[in-house]
Amino acid sequence: MKRNAIVYGVAVVLALTAYITLVVALALYLSTRMPPHLAVATVAGIAIGLILVLVVVAMVLNARDKRLREIQRRRAMARTNLIAATTLALARKKPVLAAGAAIALTAVFAMMRSGDDDNDA
Repeated sequence: MKRNAIVYGVAVVLALTAYITLVVALALYLSTRMPPHLAVATVAGIAIGLILVLVVVAMVLNARDKRLREIQRRRAMARTNLIAATTLALARKKPVLAAGAAIALTAVFAMMRSGDDDNDA
């Protein structure tokens, strides 16, 4: 575990070094084509544009995840309501059958739930 942390730490440092070198190289290249202050402003503008794109992507993904969690919550509520309704309907006429049906439905929905979790991974 420590070895992986060290390797990833070194990789992050090297990636940041490469990124900084790329930004400086871009600024130097642009300064040969335009005044240096405009070259730096251009590099900063590009960085701001990339930041905005990343923020929008993160917002879209968060909204999607929120919708999926809401759908899963509604499905779980529907399953619970179905178990309750079935049990109550059977309990009036056949209480022993109602207990067995409740146990069976709970087991079926538990198996379905574990199958849903496997698909998310």
